[in-house]
Amino acid sequence: MTTRKRAFIFDDDTAIRALLRGILEQHDYEVRGFPRAALCQTCPCPQGHMCADIIISDISMPNLSGIQFTQHQRMVGCRIENILLLSGTWSEEQLTQAKALGCSVLHKPFMIEELMTWLEECEKRRDPTRTLVDSFPGCAHPSIAEDG
Repeated sequence: MTTRKRAFIFDDDTAIRALLRGILEQHDYEVRGFPRAALCQTCPCPQGHMCADIIISDISMPNLSGIQFTQHQRMVGCRIENILLLSGTWSEEQLTQAKALGCSVLHKPFMIEELMTWLEECEKRRDPTRTLVDSFPGCAHPSIAEDG
């Protein structure tokens, strides 16, 4: 278990993942980036723990959208509160779905200041006594590969 800050990024755009990784690492986040949304088949986190502090996901990805991924995570009991969904082509229906799931949204291209404001809000909500799990046995979807 760790108390270090951790972020998961799901985006099929390598440049966006790299940009987000750089920003988050500058703010002391351990970052795991994926080109596609992963599915946790079960919520493996022990009671009172989580796998990450934040999730940032594009909504338009192959096989599974960011909204579908978030719906699934909520269904299996994921307790991550700080989820940011990104898109350059938001529909009213998608915005409504994202808000109903408790997600924040940004429109691509986004301003770095917008992301920084969201991160500051996340920091205010982060429980300093929380502990993150170190392994993700239910989250390794065979069709995705984590990047550096």
